[in-house]
Amino acid sequence: MEILKKAETEASSQILKGAKQSEKALTTLREVNEDLHSELSDCMAKWTTQLERAHSKLNASASDLMALCQEARQLRKTVVRSKEAKNHTIASIKEKSYSRDLFII
Repeated sequence: MEILKKAETEASSQILKGAKQSEKALTTLREVNEDLHSELSDCMAKWTTQLERAHSKLNASASDLMALCQEARQLRKTVVRSKEAKNHTIASIKEKSYSRDLFII
């Protein structure tokens, strides 16, 4: 009987020791999980901030691009008008010069 009690005590001791080790392992896993969760949250916040900045820069670049395209269109129109005005002025001067040459003759 005493052998059974001793065996039961040893078995209980081993089970208790195993339970304590399991509890310690669970505590360690929970701590590691909390650390990983915190690290993941920090990374997500960092990347979210960087994504927002990139999105903002993209919007600003698109706005700048639209303004520059409009300016380029205006400059092209100005060039065309300038060429037309120059050609008209040259034609007018040639006509006046030709008329004067005819008048002199």
